[in-house]
Amino acid sequence: NGADIVQPVVIRYLDPAGTPLTAARQREIAWIDDDALVGGAAKVARARTRALVQFLPPLDPRAFNDRKAFAEAARSAMAAAYAAAPNLPR
Repeated sequence: NGADIVQPVVIRYLDPAGTPLTAARQREIAWIDDDALVGGAAKVARARTRALVQFLPPLDPRAFNDRKAFAEAARSAMAAAYAAAPNLPR
């Protein structure tokens, strides 16, 4: 069943015109450590920031030997998605 599948997602933040944010702007709206969901979402909304959401191919954890291998596969897929957009800040 699909309940055991994990959907990796990459989110890139852009300004209202669709231009990638500078590193400084990314840091201003970043959710860090234990920032609350509502507070973080409010920062993004106040900044009039667009979010580009990219859904990566689903991963089945049962296809990996252990959770560390699974986590590395998810991380690698996300890193590859960021690398495929070289004009966007990371």
